[in-house]
Amino acid sequence: MDMLGKLCFNDWILVCILLCMLAYLYSRWKHSLFRKYGIPGPLPTPFVGISPKYRRTGVALTDLELARTYGDIVGVYMGHRPLLLVSNPDTIKAIMVKEFSRTPNRPKTFLPRNEMKYPLLNADDDQWRFLRNTLLPTFSSGKMRMMEPLFKAKYEQLLDNLTERVKTGKPIDFKDVFGAYTLDVVASTGFRMDIDSQKNPDNDFVKNTKKFVNISFTPILILNLIFPKIDTFLYWLGMSPFNRLDILSFFRRAVKRAVDQRMEDSNKPVDLLQLMLNAHHDTGVDESENIHSYEGDGTPWKTRSLTMDEIVGNSILFLLVGYDTTSNALAFTAYNLATHPDCQEKLIDKNRRHSGKGTDISFPIYSIHRDPRFWENPTRFDPERFTPENKAKRHPYAYLPFGHGPRSCIGTSLAQVEMRLAIVSILQHYRFKTCEETEIPLKLSKANLLKPENGVKLLLESRS
Repeated sequence: MDMLGKLCFNDWILVCILLCMLAYLYSRWKHSLFRKYGIPGPLPTPFVGISPKYRRTGVALTDLELARTYGDIVGVYMGHRPLLLVSNPDTIKAIMVKEFSRTPNRPKTFLPRNEMKYPLLNADDDQWRFLRNTLLPTFSSGKMRMMEPLFKAKYEQLLDNLTERVKTGKPIDFKDVFGAYTLDVVASTGFRMDIDSQKNPDNDFVKNTKKFVNISFTPILILNLIFPKIDTFLYWLGMSPFNRLDILSFFRRAVKRAVDQRMEDSNKPVDLLQLMLNAHHDTGVDESENIHSYEGDGTPWKTRSLTMDEIVGNSILFLLVGYDTTSNALAFTAYNLATHPDCQEKLIDKNRRHSGKGTDISFPIYSIHRDPRFWENPTRFDPERFTPENKAKRHPYAYLPFGHGPRSCIGTSLAQVEMRLAIVSILQHYRFKTCEETEIPLKLSKANLLKPENGVKLLLESRS
């Protein structure tokens, strides 16, 4: 009997070994695509691919290292999903514009659910074309001018809050300051909400926004990348790194509450929610609004009104996407101005004179923006790179802050207005100064979105 039990135990060990070998061979087979086509890249870790490297080193620095080691075309795997990193500007132009009709859709890392199936970022084909052409006029320069009073109120609020903090003489973490400012602008221009998150950091709006954008390479995220279908199970457990029920439920309620209030209010304010509600009642969008096309696009897009699910989904997207990206750009700008006083003085002087399928494709922006083939001394902060003369010398697809082509960011104008008003209004009264707590150089976060790991702590020096 003991012998029989030992044999059964040994059989189970053998079965486990065979299953592990089969799983390993399966992973090797899934990681053979780029090897088959001769595309260079690092040897993928079985099952997880490049994910552990991204987690250890960070996405930006890993992409920079890969481009310098393997060249303009690099093949990596996110779990078992093949991902092509493209750094050549001519190839980028072909993919983003000339051959856009062959790759019109964004890769889906996860399966969007509920209203999050409808935002522009997740839409495909005809639905994307309709949403893009319907929403794009919402972000036109004319609409931005209509919302100028909302911007003015928020940058004045920013200055008032900074004035109070300057009196303490203590360093200010501008990552937090600009995060609060951009959230205030998004809430105000989008939904006419006045949350003043700088003075109310414990506001549920603030806490849920921060929780949503803080996505890092956790073990659950890596497991999700290896087995994408497991997201359904994680979703119902409330553990999905992308479809987080509690956070999305909060924003869904907030948006629907704003919509209901707007429906009952005869006084219609000028903000993004109202402009989308106008499109909800508009059954025929004027063809003149189809202002963004790509080479070879002969397909007419269908005109109809926005559905309520599309309004809610795109409102949530606007809230979340418009927060962290702009605040990080502002924080990096403040840091570079503080560490390059000569550039700061030029800007102050200028303000004084002018007050006023299959394989996913990715573009490693951090690496492209530091490529010495396109940028002399690429790590140096040099605003003169962007004079008309210097821009004319450079490949237009070597600089991609908002992307290019039909899939470029439709909120570009909003983000630029938001950033310019913040920096200009601060420099009209103060100078950014480094202090003992300023981290030089800044340590970058390992998350997918480029941000300072430990904030940006600076002093403000009064110009008066």
